[in-house]
Amino acid sequence: MLIFNEGSEEPLADIVRNFWLDKQGEFKTLLKKLRGEEKELIASMVVTYDMDIATAKEKIKIYRKYIKSFLLKPDPKFSYINEYLKAREAEIARVNEKRKKDGEPLTDLVTLDAANIKREFKQGIESGVFDSINTQSISQIMREKGYELKNLSGSWYWVKYLDIGDI
Repeated sequence: MLIFNEGSEEPLADIVRNFWLDKQGEFKTLLKKLRGEEKELIASMVVTYDMDIATAKEKIKIYRKYIKSFLLKPDPKFSYINEYLKAREAEIARVNEKRKKDGEPLTDLVTLDAANIKREFKQGIESGVFDSINTQSISQIMREKGYELKNLSGSWYWVKYLDIGDI
């Protein structure tokens, strides 16, 4: 099946092929002239969109900045949970500091009641941080944060072992 360009008797594939045959010399000349990792991209943009080299470089720079800001933007879901978990871990660190001063044994566990974590996630839904959350998602997030679900004396807790050597 041939696809035709509107207003032309020539198939679209022939138009594209002829376009590149016409522009191939210009493309090769630009490749020799340009330096750097993005020379093929810049040459393609200059030839295809009929722009100058400086404009092509500026477009690439804008694109890279956009992608970088998009990829590095913190996910509000993880920021919300990270704040909660850091507060709990800081609380354990304060307890350990007090125990160290008193000469008591230090704790190497952060234990979080699984029901409290679920409530914390539900508060996140009410705050608009999460659209919805289910047990599987909670489990995945907590495991990514280094916690494991354990049954301690009949209740379920998310447990993370700490390195108390630094305290």
